[in-house]
Amino acid sequence: MKMGPGGRQPFPSFSTILQSESLHIPVTMRIPSVQLEPLNVLVFGPTGVGKSTIINLLTNNSAQLSVGTTLESCTRSITSASVLHKERTINFFDTPGFDDSDTTPTEHLILLSVSLAEMYKSTERRPNIHCVLYVHRITDNRMAGSSLTSLRVFKELIGPHVFKNLVFVTNRWSDPPVPAHIRFEHQLLHDDRYFGRAIKAGAKGGADYRILEQPASSQAQKLLLDLFVEFNDPKVLQIQQDLIDRNNAIGDSNAGRVVVEESNRSIESIRKNMENLRQERSESKDDEAKKEIEGEMAGLVRRLADAEEQRGLLRYTISQIRNHPVLAAGVGVAGVAVAGVAVTGVAGLGAAGAAGAAEMAKVAGAAGALVQDFYKRRHGLGPK
Repeated sequence: MKMGPGGRQPFPSFSTILQSESLHIPVTMRIPSVQLEPLNVLVFGPTGVGKSTIINLLTNNSAQLSVGTTLESCTRSITSASVLHKERTINFFDTPGFDDSDTTPTEHLILLSVSLAEMYKSTERRPNIHCVLYVHRITDNRMAGSSLTSLRVFKELIGPHVFKNLVFVTNRWSDPPVPAHIRFEHQLLHDDRYFGRAIKAGAKGGADYRILEQPASSQAQKLLLDLFVEFNDPKVLQIQQDLIDRNNAIGDSNAGRVVVEESNRSIESIRKNMENLRQERSESKDDEAKKEIEGEMAGLVRRLADAEEQRGLLRYTISQIRNHPVLAAGVGVAGVAVAGVAVTGVAGLGAAGAAGAAEMAKVAGAAGALVQDFYKRRHGLGPK
C-alpha cells in the first residue's frame, strides 16, 4: 500500500469508506455535511400589522423584536433575527412599517431606500434577497387611498422580477374563518390594485398562507419555514438597481415615481384650495370672515411649503443624501460604522449566517440613522 508523508497510511477518502463492505452506516450518515448559503427574507407591511410578531414566532423569539400596540412603529430601522431550519440559516429582516403616523410617505421611502441600498453595497452588489414576505391583517378589510399608495410603492420597490420570490401572508384569522374575511381574501388575490398583479406573475398567497389570530410558533413555522428553503434564486431589488447600479435620484426610481405622483397631486390640491380661498376672501364683505379665511390660508401656505420640501428631497441620490450638509455632523460617525461592517457583511452572509445578517442589518441601521437624524434636525427635534 502506498504510504503517506512520514510513513503514515493516508486517511481514506469518503468514497473508499462508503464502498467498504465492513461498514454498515445509514445512508443519511454517509454524506458529509455541506454548509449551505443562508437565506435572506425581507418582511414588509403596514405599521402595526404584526411583522415583528411573526418574525418572533418564526425564530422562537431569538431576537425579541419589539412588538407595537399603537399606530406608532416600533421598527425605526431594519433589524434582523435568524433561525436554523433543515440545516439552513434563515435570516429575517424586519423593515419599518408603511403608513407610520410619525413619518411622511417621502420620509419612509427615503429611509427604506437608503437602508436597502447600503445592504446591497455591503454584499458587493450580489443578489442577496431570497424571499420577500408581505404581511396584511385580514381584519383590515378595506384599503384607504394611503394604503393603496403604500402597496403600489412596495410593488415598485421590489420590482416585478421579484414577484416569484414574494409571499403574501394574511394574519389575524379566526378558526373557523369568518366568511367576510374569505371574501376579502379573494378580492385581495384577484384585484390588480391589491395582490392580483403579483399573484398572476408567480407570487404566493391565499388559504395556505393564513396565520391565526392567536398563533403558536409551531403554526407559523409549519406554514412558512419549509417554504422559505425552496427559494434558492436570490434577487436584487428594483430599488437597489435604481439607486446603486443606475445612480438614479430617489424620485427617479420606480417606487419614487409613485411618491412623486402623489406629492404632485397633493401640491396641486393645496394650490386649488388656496386659489378658492383667495377668491372667497376677495368677495367677502365680512371682516370676521376675512380673518378666518386668512387663518386658513396661513395653514395652507405651511402645508404647501412642507409638501414642496418633501418633493424636493426626492431629487437626491443616495450619495447626496449621505453628504447632505445637515448630516455633516452625523456622517463622520455613522459613515465609519457603515464602512466598518460592509466587508464583514459580505463574508458573514456567506459563512456565518446569523452573524452576517446582523452585520447587514447593522449596515442598514447605520444608514437609516443618518436619515432619521436628518428628519429630527429638519423638524427642530435635535441639535442644529
